[in-house]
Amino acid sequence: MVDIVVRHFEHSDLPAMLETRRTSIRRICAHDYDHDQIMAWAPDIDDVEAQATRFAKTQTWVALVNGNAAGFMNLAEGGYVDCLYVHADHQRCGIASALLSMLEKTARAQGVSRLYSEVSITARPFFERQGFAVTTPQTVTVNGQQYLNFRMEKMLR
Repeated sequence: MVDIVVRHFEHSDLPAMLETRRTSIRRICAHDYDHDQIMAWAPDIDDVEAQATRFAKTQTWVALVNGNAAGFMNLAEGGYVDCLYVHADHQRCGIASALLSMLEKTARAQGVSRLYSEVSITARPFFERQGFAVTTPQTVTVNGQQYLNFRMEKMLR
């Protein structure tokens, strides 16, 4: 069992978060999307300022393993789960579950009754195991590439 600490995002976490996102997409999602889609989704260079603004505008948590960022998740206004990424080297260690648990606890405390997200093919099984249901498949375009993903939701009690 891995010792996971979940805490709020700090600006100094950003480089590790972007690396986590990139490695997760390139190494894990590559099983479900083609090379061009992967490179459009996880380019070599990130817009660091845009990502910093994105995370600052949401409630964002970082999961640490041995003091190093191993995953992150955020909650935007209205119950929107904006993103969830776990570093490729830390898959299936309970990191995503720990992050989602923190997010759900916070959402409930704020009176949010419904969580929803747009989930990749790769992440869909995890979200289904956590009680989310597909509301509709959809095709989205990112950097000129089209992707299949799924709108999913979970009612909180």
